[in-house]
Amino acid sequence: MKNPEIRLLSKPCILFSGRGEINEEPACRSELVERRVECTESVHEDSDLSGIARRAKPECIFDEPREQKTRFPKKSIDYLIVGQGLAGTVLALTLDRLGLPYRIAADLTQPPASAIAAGLLNPITGKRLAKAPLMEAYLEAATAFYPLQEEILGASFFRKRSFLRLLKSKEEAALLQKRLLDPAFQPYMSHVYQPYHFEHLQDEWGSFALDSVYTLDVPVFLEKAKAYFEAKQVYIPKALKHPLALEDGVLHWEGESFQAIVFCEGYGALANPLFSWLPFRPAKGEILTLDLLQGLPDTVVNKEKWIVPTSPTRIKLGATYSWDDLSSQPSVAAKGELLSSLKDILHVASFPLLLKHEAAVRPCTEDALPFLGQHPQYRSCFIFNGFGSRGSLLAPFYAESLVQHLRHQKPLAPPVNIVRYLNRYERA
Repeated sequence: MKNPEIRLLSKPCILFSGRGEINEEPACRSELVERRVECTESVHEDSDLSGIARRAKPECIFDEPREQKTRFPKKSIDYLIVGQGLAGTVLALTLDRLGLPYRIAADLTQPPASAIAAGLLNPITGKRLAKAPLMEAYLEAATAFYPLQEEILGASFFRKRSFLRLLKSKEEAALLQKRLLDPAFQPYMSHVYQPYHFEHLQDEWGSFALDSVYTLDVPVFLEKAKAYFEAKQVYIPKALKHPLALEDGVLHWEGESFQAIVFCEGYGALANPLFSWLPFRPAKGEILTLDLLQGLPDTVVNKEKWIVPTSPTRIKLGATYSWDDLSSQPSVAAKGELLSSLKDILHVASFPLLLKHEAAVRPCTEDALPFLGQHPQYRSCFIFNGFGSRGSLLAPFYAESLVQHLRHQKPLAPPVNIVRYLNRYERA
């Protein structure tokens, strides 16, 4: 990493060397020079962080010595949100609803992965027909948040959908019978269909319908939210570059002072030296937009891959997962995989017309749980990230949780709090 630039004034200033020695710099020219500055900072006492020893500051942050602090405007903003993908947008709108001062910054050269997401909120997922322990709370938060934002943003982008899950095997059919007897699953399962019930579907092992399934039109949501932020003059179309210059923990940037910085950068977090120690497991996903050239019921269908109707003849088909190719370029292999999967879901009368092929990298994590919380050393820096392919469902609930943590120091749930990976930070 390139060493940070510092401003040397005409009088001596005290710097920490990389060995912890204190050096006094002689008077010098008033100009910018490159110099590596590493210094130590005591860690605030905290029940979660009491085991962290004094550490050398990484090059991603440097505090200006008191002798050379720049004069900054007095205007102070509580929160700077870095990233206007799904996570950053939901967090910003949560702050907005509470009347808290914020700004949201977006690197326009890095479009978020959520911009091409299907926005599917599904309570029962995966090969094991699993349901998250907090699913009721997730759905309650989401179904309160998005309709409110439709009113505020003046657009329609959230709707309840009929949903069919096609069974793939005898084993899945047997598992379904167990789930039907489980009280935790019964509220979501509205009907079970025998094999070959639907003429247009490949349902040779049967299927079942789910309640409480919703879709979020993520591109429309992000576009309308951006226009709202611009109208309120809280949108900064600029990337926040490292290293960060903090003065007593406060970031001074773009003419304003920020008490807390929340990084919502998605896959871009791997290039953020503050949080690159967290175990992200990014996964590339690709989707197709197709015209089937035939009518189709307005029902979301899932059979390993999913189809989401967007008009009487058009669908979105997705999604693939790749942990090796992390480029944002669509691949021929993924296209073939998706088109092949379509034949496993639908009886297609003719070859569909390909309208769009999109790819992006999801910010998945090693333990499949989000990353929320405060940096172990730099107490004004936070992260809100790692939602993978479930951001539409999870973000409203956890945005509220993080805001309560920021405002009232309410503890974050241990499964998502980044303190679960403190040992990695200590070794970094």
